[in-house]
Amino acid sequence: MIMLDNDKILIIRSDRISVRFKTLADGRLEVRMPLAMTTQELHDLMVKKQDVLDRLVLRHNERSAGREYKEGAQIVLFGEALEISFVEKPGFCWKYDNKLYIDKYFERNVPAVLKDFYEKQAPGMIGRAKQIQREFGFHEVKIGCRWMKSRWGSYSSKGNMTLNIALVMAPRGIIDYVIIHELCHQRHPNHSPEFWQEVERYLPTYRSFKAWLKEHGHLLRIMPQVL
Repeated sequence: MIMLDNDKILIIRSDRISVRFKTLADGRLEVRMPLAMTTQELHDLMVKKQDVLDRLVLRHNERSAGREYKEGAQIVLFGEALEISFVEKPGFCWKYDNKLYIDKYFERNVPAVLKDFYEKQAPGMIGRAKQIQREFGFHEVKIGCRWMKSRWGSYSSKGNMTLNIALVMAPRGIIDYVIIHELCHQRHPNHSPEFWQEVERYLPTYRSFKAWLKEHGHLLRIMPQVL
């Protein structure tokens, strides 16, 4: 009996003794649950296994991503769509208006081109993080970027902050939220109520950005297969 069928998840009750998760060809997550299991129990289990489910969806997205890099396909940069166009002109790749032009010579190796393109945008996030750091009076910390599979950012006990390069695909407001989130760990190395009060102090609308990441973050996980 199908309980829920939408564009993200398909939940099916069946005569089984355990819960089974798998990704479908269309990108949805299929969840098969025992007849006796309550919706609340399933919810609690999915929260507990959030990291496992994220990795499951990520692997599916990574396997699927490479098939979409054709003439006219769209990628995203800072929340805005860019259309891929192949041209017979040396230059590797370059952005102009709403298009990303790629040298036709690299048409069969687009994932590597996109990986390089996104990595070249990362210094802009570092610059923005330094600006916010100064503007809000946070201590100066070392800031870096790298590809991260399950986190948008991190703040180490040594005072180093790292941002996920995949964030260059997100709207700039989302990037600011992640930066502020990580910087607030200077004062609260946890996710206590005091921590979220600190985040709200600098970003009163943080809940909308947090909800956006929860709702749309999986779209930023579609990274080039060469990673």
